Amino acid sequence: MRFLPVPFVKYIAENSIKDCLKIFNSNNYVSPELIWNQEMRLHLIECLIIHITPFLEKLELIGNGGLQKMPEKVGRFTERIRYENVEREVRCSHYYLKEWVTSLTQGNLELHSNTWNQVPQQNYFLFHLEATLHEFADDFNQSKIMDFQIVIAAFQLALKR
Repeated sequence: MRFLPVPFVKYIAENSIKDCLKIFNSNNYVSPELIWNQEMRLHLIECLIIHITPFLEKLELIGNGGLQKMPEKVGRFTERIRYENVEREVRCSHYYLKEWVTSLTQGNLELHSNTWNQVPQQNYFLFHLEATLHEFADDFNQSKIMDFQIVIAAFQLALKR
């Protein structure tokens, strides 16, 4: 959970390793449920390298005769890796709303039909969408106008379904 965005962890739990690796290695995967791209993958690799570098440097000292004993293990990853580009996306339930609206309006909806077609799932989504709409209305300002428009469009499309 500290290394990947929560939607990716959820995707891993629900899909095959082969599908997950295909997305992980893709340069630009975008769906209502998951966003992953090359920039995010490189950011993950960079964070991991920064984390293990002190350990690798100590191992190198052992190889050069500078240290007599094995260095202690690498400490736990204390902070969650942040993926700012997707963390700015408006989410509702387990969907990125902008991608959800785009998929619906372009007719290539990639939502998991087995979950979306269940009435409780739709009600859960609508409940969270309404809460998101109220949240934006209560804290409305010009910098959030695009996000607010996405929420309104999602609400209108959801009610048509």
